Order: sequence, then C-alpha cells, then structure tokens
Amino acid sequence: MDLIVEAVTLASQLHSHQRKKKSIVPDIPYMGHLMEVAGIVEANGGDETTVAAALVHDAIEDQGPEAREQIRQHLGQAVLEMVEACTESETFPRPPWRERKLTYLGLIERASLPVMLVIVADKLQNSRALLRRLKVEGAQGWGHPGREEKLWYFHTLVDALRRRLGQLETETNAPILISLRILIEEYAEVVTALARY
Repeated sequence: MDLIVEAVTLASQLHSHQRKKKSIVPDIPYMGHLMEVAGIVEANGGDETTVAAALVHDAIEDQGPEAREQIRQHLGQAVLEMVEACTESETFPRPPWRERKLTYLGLIERASLPVMLVIVADKLQNSRALLRRLKVEGAQGWGHPGREEKLWYFHTLVDALRRRLGQLETETNAPILISLRILIEEYAEVVTALARY
C-alpha cells in the first residue's frame, strides 16, 4: 500500500497544474482521470505495482522525459517500465495525432498483461468521458480531430486489444485475463455507443 500512497503523491505533484481537457464540468483536476484509471485497474485484479503505474501512466507523455527519473526514484524501475510501455510520445511539440495513434497501436502488440490492464482502463475511462460529453454537447463534443478519425482509431484499437489478449491467453492462464476480456468488451460497447453520435 505504501507504493500506491507514494504514487498518489507523485502524480499529484507531476499533474498539479493540469486540468482535464474537454470536460463537461470545467476545471476538473487531471488527478480525477488518474484516480479513475487506477480504480479500474485495482478493481480488476491489478497488483500494487500496476495500480501505481496507472496513477502515473501519463506522466512522461504530459510532463516530458524528465518525469522518468522521478518515477524511477520514487516508485521503482518496474513501475517506470510499465509507464514507458504506455507512453505514445514524450517529445514536445507532439507528433501529429495520427502518427501518435499509430505508435500507440504498436505498443499494444508487445504489451504485457499488467500493461494491457492499464491501457484498457485508461481507454475505457477516456471513452466514457467522451460519451458523456457527446450526450451533453452533441456532435461538437468530438472536438479535434473529428468523429471519423477518432472512430477509426477506437475501432482499430479494439481489434488490436482483442488480438493481443488472444496472444496473452496462449501464454498464460492468469485469472486477470478474465477481467481484461470483460474490460475490453466493455470498451468495445462504449465505442459502439460513440458511433451513434
């Protein structure tokens, strides 16, 4: 439990001035997203290291490569490696949107079981937030890039997650696979709902 407390503290420091973009309620601290993702991970069998990684999974992407040493120092190499495996880009300015998403799809192909849990929890939380926004704002809630680009990515991501899960199922029979399969299918259901907007 000490590792999770340390991860909450570090995440709070790293993201202290950051607010969730495109939220239906203005000025929500970014920590809300991180706490939700960590909650999904923990509720679905993630161990302490995986929950800690969930709490700082965006740190390198949002704060740059200097966050890497802080993660290693405070949370250890195992957490850092998980965060690196979830990071689509660490350069500023960021590469173009589609390029980043193609890079991220490549990460899925080699993701470990714990990393998959963090990735799916993150994508599920983000897609639920988008669905809420679309219900409130209508089509303008898609933002930029627009609906077609995002739906292409979401559907491609569902396929990649299912494919990687199938590979992992041939490598292990860990109980967490059941939770992961349920979460991926829940994500697919939210993507189907998003396509109606």
